[in-house]
Amino acid sequence: GWFNVLAQHLWLPVVEKLVSTIAAERLQIVLNELLRKSSGKGAWKYVQSIAVEEMTFGLAPPQFQYCTAKYDPSRSYLLLTMNLRFHSSGFQAVLTPRVQLGSMRPFNLRLEIMQLHLSGKLHLGLHLTKEPPGIRGVDYSFAAPPEFDIQASPVGYLNLRGELPGLIHSLRSLLQRVINRRLVEPERRYLDLQRIYKNKHVQRVGGPGGCLRVCVIGGRNLMR
Repeated sequence: GWFNVLAQHLWLPVVEKLVSTIAAERLQIVLNELLRKSSGKGAWKYVQSIAVEEMTFGLAPPQFQYCTAKYDPSRSYLLLTMNLRFHSSGFQAVLTPRVQLGSMRPFNLRLEIMQLHLSGKLHLGLHLTKEPPGIRGVDYSFAAPPEFDIQASPVGYLNLRGELPGLIHSLRSLLQRVINRRLVEPERRYLDLQRIYKNKHVQRVGGPGGCLRVCVIGGRNLMR
């Protein structure tokens, strides 16, 4: 429907980069917390540190079905509820764990996530405003735990593939737990679009006060 058309037009110019940046930042925070709390447990006992090198959600946006809208005029709040299905096309996330196995020296490993599947009923709440960009912020959540899966594989170190399925399985389980705990009702996440817009505006005009340009067309008796 219309929402899929809108998502298709906004995905590559605006939304994909924003979603990829936020997801990479949040994933790095989650992994840092995990290593701090789970040191010495399971597959993570081999991991000294892990960095999110890059992330892109690919060329195609999620697909939406059965979108319903409810508007609360007293709060200027528009709630959209829809079924979301995202089966990635061109998705890639690159993680570089620093691993130590037994008496071996620590080494950096490159782990690539090439496929992402996410499906569930999504709540998207738009806080509307008369000020640019028209939406103050967006809160988002799933009505119930969504279907989630990733496909990942290491690059290089072919002789260690037997050791790595445990790490990949642990990563998949970790992400599923984080989604269920932080993105399922009654828990919601909030994205401050107005702050992002203002920061971009400040960068574009060169400062919060803007830039005044004066063009002198002519003058008389300037030497007096």
